[in-house]
Amino acid sequence: MANRLRLFPIIRSSAVVVAIAALQSNAPAGDSCELHWSSRFAVNGVSGVPTELLEFDDGGGSRLYVAGEFTSAGGLIAPNIVRWSGTHWSNVGSGLGASVNALAAYDFGAGPRLIAAGNFNLHASSQIAQWNSSQWQAIPGGFPGGGWLSGLGVFNGELYVSGAFIFPGSSYLVRWNGSQWTGVGAGLASVVWDLKMFDEGAGPSLAVAGIPFPQGVPGTFGIAKWNGTQWQAFGSGVNPEGRALAIFDSGDGPSLYVGGTFTTTPGAGLTVNRIAKWHNGQWSAMGPGFNDVVYALQVFDDGAGPALYAAGAFTASGSTPIHHLAKWNGAAWEDVGGGLDSGEARGLAVFDDDGKGPSEPALYVVGSFAIAGGGPSPGIARWGRCEPAPALCIADIAPASQPDGQVNVDDLLAVINGWGPTDAGDVADINGDLIVNVDDLLAVINQWGVCQ
Repeated sequence: MANRLRLFPIIRSSAVVVAIAALQSNAPAGDSCELHWSSRFAVNGVSGVPTELLEFDDGGGSRLYVAGEFTSAGGLIAPNIVRWSGTHWSNVGSGLGASVNALAAYDFGAGPRLIAAGNFNLHASSQIAQWNSSQWQAIPGGFPGGGWLSGLGVFNGELYVSGAFIFPGSSYLVRWNGSQWTGVGAGLASVVWDLKMFDEGAGPSLAVAGIPFPQGVPGTFGIAKWNGTQWQAFGSGVNPEGRALAIFDSGDGPSLYVGGTFTTTPGAGLTVNRIAKWHNGQWSAMGPGFNDVVYALQVFDDGAGPALYAAGAFTASGSTPIHHLAKWNGAAWEDVGGGLDSGEARGLAVFDDDGKGPSEPALYVVGSFAIAGGGPSPGIARWGRCEPAPALCIADIAPASQPDGQVNVDDLLAVINGWGPTDAGDVADINGDLIVNVDDLLAVINQWGVCQ
């Protein structure tokens, strides 16, 4: 009895750990392979505001990395960055000390690494860090700018970093050329939010979306491109601000799409409410656009063919109610499964959360919302078809050769005996964060008994 009294406050103070959240995660009964919002995050969501998503494999399998400004996911303490396997959350080291504004994959020479940039201060030297599969490290050469960072992109094998910083001769944007940080032309006049490589027939360039810029290209608003040697305009741009970019071929060849706060393309005098298409040297509107800012764009195939999706703070396209997530059907924007009924949608990504079940890639959305399709889904939601089988017995780890369908003293002892730092694949490391500690112990306690 004494032991039980001591353990109970620990369980309560831990909120809900990964295992108990997994127990609650079930795909909808019946036609679970029809398009639906997952109920998996009803008690397994993110506490705070996630804004960034990136699928990445650090050697332990493909995971969806979720970043932003938050404290936990599924009850797992995870400051500002965490990863999702399709069935459970796991830590990315000890997290990062302040908000993460951008994620990218880049190889500095030791293999592909996850790169995070934002407001945090790693080793009291910079706001950018690389994950080496076991810990966060500073990047080569440190980082030359102060201030906060807003965007990451890769072009011609070089890493581009944007933010609110001053670099000699090239403010707001710098690049790593393989040996040092250098400027990008004459720099920009303000902050860049998104960077994407795009080729419209004359060779690849780096498209950047942000606040009016660049230096030396007068009259350009909200979007510009760097061809490797100089800045160029996309017509007269979009006014006032671009926030998100995507490349999509709707049947007439690859086009560049931009979303943001803008309402016009100044030179052409075209009304483009917060979403526009650039194709063959011209801007065009996409229906009536939206009534509020677009934060993210993503191409996703829900089974009916690839389509462009938009996420943001909007609640309508013209007279059509659309709650923060929309799909372009070729002629108009349409609602996605009832949408997100509160807050804002800030990030989108496609993730093949295959796991052990017959799933298909799904569309994940993050933001400040709490509801998806009428059901609870705080901070993160999944729109798709078949889901991977929920990890109902993740705490059934002993005997390791043949789990017995029960979480009992054998599993508890396996965690205790494996206590401390460990290698990937250790069954005692239930949440996959490369350390066997109190989180794994609580997973056993909260799942105690028979499981299936």
